[in-house]
Amino acid sequence: MGAGEYAITAGDAFTWKSDRAEVTLSQANDGWIVEYSTIGRLLGPPQVLHTGRHREAKHAAWDVMSRVLAASKDDRVGMSAGMSAAKWIKTRPRWSEIGD
Repeated sequence: MGAGEYAITAGDAFTWKSDRAEVTLSQANDGWIVEYSTIGRLLGPPQVLHTGRHREAKHAAWDVMSRVLAASKDDRVGMSAGMSAAKWIKTRPRWSEIGD
């Protein structure tokens, strides 16, 4: 990936990844986990900068949006990632039982 490029993947976890950072959203038994990490050889070994646990799906999507915004420094990229995360949440089994 070149500077400013990023990728979004979804499967068992929702992942936003650039050449220097990764934001992952996963489902837990009692809610959602958001993890924001540095990646890339020039930054040294990967470091977890943030781990958030959320009972409500909307809070998890907002957390993804804010972490991607911090990593990308681009409002549109942050909003797009947050909306994509919310759509991914709605595809997960039992998502509505955990929170709203």
